[in-house]
Amino acid sequence: MKGIQSKYKGLLIDLDGTIIDSRKDIASSVNATLTQLGLKELPLDDIYKYIGNGAPVLMQRALTKSLGEDPSRMLEPGISLFMTHYGKHLLVETKCYPGVHKLLGELSDFNKVVITNKPKILSIDILKGLDILSHFTLVIGGDDVLKKKPDPEGVYKALEWMKLPPEEVIMVGDNYTDIESGHSAGVATCFCSYGMGELKSIEPQYRIDSFRGLKDILYQ
Repeated sequence: MKGIQSKYKGLLIDLDGTIIDSRKDIASSVNATLTQLGLKELPLDDIYKYIGNGAPVLMQRALTKSLGEDPSRMLEPGISLFMTHYGKHLLVETKCYPGVHKLLGELSDFNKVVITNKPKILSIDILKGLDILSHFTLVIGGDDVLKKKPDPEGVYKALEWMKLPPEEVIMVGDNYTDIESGHSAGVATCFCSYGMGELKSIEPQYRIDSFRGLKDILYQ
């Protein structure tokens, strides 16, 4: 907004459930993996609830549900099969949420970094495929850190890259992992209620029910 200054200069933005709706492609790859392992497929709505903490946790939850028992013996091959299938089906139905393209363009004055638990190469491929990679100065994937969100390691890495103090940065995401990682690092947090995740014990400073709502938060 011309003439109005935001107190924030940096945006840390989650990927899945925040700027992209990837539920169907992820769930389809989970069910394809279960089929390859000779297991029963799961309802899509069940799988959607498992997304947000990275592929190992996703497959552990899906295998546990499908098997009805400890999935340890099938976890490693399950993760491998899932990553292979998903890597070939990243953009079948995945799309940006409404308003994402337009708002990212309008927020060109902000330093924007993606922080996701998804592997970096897959994240970059998706951002390229949806033509939004150029809006970000850095992509921090789950394989760029020793500890994924909700650990704040990725946020600290982004702050160092941006060369900004925490009080000038806001973390935007749809899951408790985003809110907790931002809170632990001392940045402001904004929860996206339209996404796939959920909140737990820590409350965010802001909530939005569409990505377009972020503009009002930044310029209030």
